[in-house]
This record gives sequence, structure tokens and C-alpha cells, in this order.
Amino acid sequence: MSEVFKVIGEWFAISGGVAMFMGILSKCINVMVKAFTRGEIVV
Repeated sequence: MSEVFKVIGEWFAISGGVAMFMGILSKCINVMVKAFTRGEIVV
């Protein structure tokens, strides 16, 4: 039974890390898009 909890715990840790990474990524993209639409970034 403890093996099941270990797997669930690892799955939560991985999905939590992915969710955090996606959140940071979307924030960065949001800031880039805002800066780009204001014309601060010149390609």
C-alpha cells in the first residue's frame, strides 16, 4: 500500500513542478508580448 502512495506522491511532485514551470513560462511570454506590443522589442 505504501508503494502506491509513493507513486502518487511522485506524480504530484512532477505535475506540480510542471505546473509551476508552465506558470513561470506563461508569465515570461505575457511580459514579452506586452513589451513587444508597446514596441520596446525591435526584431
